[in-house]
Amino acid sequence: MKKLFMVLTLLIISFPVFASENPVAQGNFGFTMPLFQYGKGSGDLYEKGDMYTESSMTVGLGNLGFSLGAMGYGNSNYNMGIQYFIFDGLAIGADLGYNQIKIEGENLKIKTAGPQVAYYINLNPILPYIGIGYIWKSVKIGDSSDTITVTNLIFKGGLACMVGQYLSLFGEVSYSKDKIKEKGSDAVDGNWLAFTAGAKAFF
Repeated sequence: MKKLFMVLTLLIISFPVFASENPVAQGNFGFTMPLFQYGKGSGDLYEKGDMYTESSMTVGLGNLGFSLGAMGYGNSNYNMGIQYFIFDGLAIGADLGYNQIKIEGENLKIKTAGPQVAYYINLNPILPYIGIGYIWKSVKIGDSSDTITVTNLIFKGGLACMVGQYLSLFGEVSYSKDKIKEKGSDAVDGNWLAFTAGAKAFF
């Protein structure tokens, strides 16, 4: 235990030395693994009291699905992600995911697609960034043939801090304009404000 503590202490003290010269250089990939999120909603969507609640928290790896992008499923579910840097600091990604999760006893199958763009400033070892993305989801509940369409227009800003040559820890604030459309019903809108923390790797 003491050895592990010493290694972690040395990594934290010396992380500026270990950080690569430009983690967000053209041609690099960025991978995101969120570990915690707390969010709070407003508007009609988050007052319905069914799948979407007014506030929620996710701790751990959350609902894992393969996702090209760093966007998640509406109410507190935030996927793993990948980005590609087309220029120094400028990354593009896409959310192409499939998840199976359970909410209030109902099994949900979620197909996800949508683009995102993010811009990082290299103040190595600190990497401030902003991003925008549009997400479309098709949600099937249980064995029913009916589907629900969910869209999220997401704006985010955060700060990543390199703690190794390739690894960083990040904190991020995001705001999204959300809409849900059930078959035979009118669309319902809402807003979601969230804080997310986790790890990012750059290669």
